[in-house]
Amino acid sequence: MNPDDNTETAYDLLKRLRVRKLKSMLKENSDEEFAAEIALGLIGKGNTIPSTTVELADRVRDIVRPLIMKQNNWNDKQGLGKNQMKKMKSQSYSTIARVMQAIRIEVNGEFEVLDKLLEDVPKALSPGGRAVFLTFHSGEDRRVKKSFKSGFKSGIYSSWSRDVVRPTSKERRDNPRSSCCKLRWAVRSDKTIDDNTAVDLVKTIDPSLNDQVDWNDRVGMQAKWINEEKGWKVDVEWKLGPFGAGLFACQDIPNGTVLRVGKNGVNLVGFQSIKDIESFCGGEAEDREVYNAKLTYVKDYMWGFSASNTDGRGYDIDTPDNQKKERFFGMWCPGNGLNHNTNPNTVYRASANGGTDDGINLVAISDIKAGDELFDDYRRHGSAPDWLLQFAKKYNVTLNFAECNDFVEEE
Repeated sequence: MNPDDNTETAYDLLKRLRVRKLKSMLKENSDEEFAAEIALGLIGKGNTIPSTTVELADRVRDIVRPLIMKQNNWNDKQGLGKNQMKKMKSQSYSTIARVMQAIRIEVNGEFEVLDKLLEDVPKALSPGGRAVFLTFHSGEDRRVKKSFKSGFKSGIYSSWSRDVVRPTSKERRDNPRSSCCKLRWAVRSDKTIDDNTAVDLVKTIDPSLNDQVDWNDRVGMQAKWINEEKGWKVDVEWKLGPFGAGLFACQDIPNGTVLRVGKNGVNLVGFQSIKDIESFCGGEAEDREVYNAKLTYVKDYMWGFSASNTDGRGYDIDTPDNQKKERFFGMWCPGNGLNHNTNPNTVYRASANGGTDDGINLVAISDIKAGDELFDDYRRHGSAPDWLLQFAKKYNVTLNFAECNDFVEEE
């Protein structure tokens, strides 16, 4: 499904995906209603991965046939009538087409290309210029809609099409292929755009764009963006090591080097209350499965640290004004993936341009050689405030840094 011989094939894709990720992909790329059953039937434990499109189509047809029977309350023992057979064939064909579409989109990276285009469009428009997109399925339309809406909120667009424009009855009769077409537009404002205006990772931290991120797939989230987009200033690789998944240097790194730049609202999310966390996870309006996945992600990747009154390695200094120290509680998105070590080679430091209100950087505190793992020491993160302890109690979770060091206590 990809004309480039040097890229991943559809077979390679199915071979490496897990069931949960394939289910998410089928939902996102083609709105497939039987996504869970198809994912399990295609790549579930003990199943042979289809090696041709014909085999894939046959497998999908076998998976959905009993599902369609049940959905229509048909009795297979009595056999299907002519109209039922026709409907079965039509529904099966439509499902197969959606599965093929979903895989093709993923193999070709079509959404990634669209996302990048949507990020670059404002830079190509003069004030008053109009961007117009025609989309042909819901996955594309969602991205265009949310990009325009986000751009309007940030002041990049002065207006946008809140309601989608659809073809008229005459247009559909004259050109049946236009039936699924949707048109959206946005008008460029006169706001100046710099490198910090159109952020690459807005889809990561914007709770309204959950359909673009599988919060259960930590490795997949890392792979969605290149290191530069995640704020890394050095070449690193996220892989399995002696302590589980971690980050390894791909180059020699001198002491004092800024490893990763965290910007609030770009790749860094700050929390000051339980309500902040619940809002990020989506609140009561969120899909419960996604909500729980995001909650687990927050639990695993959230940490806090003292931006002042600390020594060079980030540990608290017991001073009379120790209670007044600047503190940050939040998480990287995607997470850093650093493992704990009592002899760390990195430390977090507040941005020199505005402190924790602006962001947080990850800095090397010793020379790091290519191939070495990057380590953090969770003990230096300080004690947790009351609201964070209440969050842990409310959701019956153990904060990740407390789990390793058992230091979280009342201030």
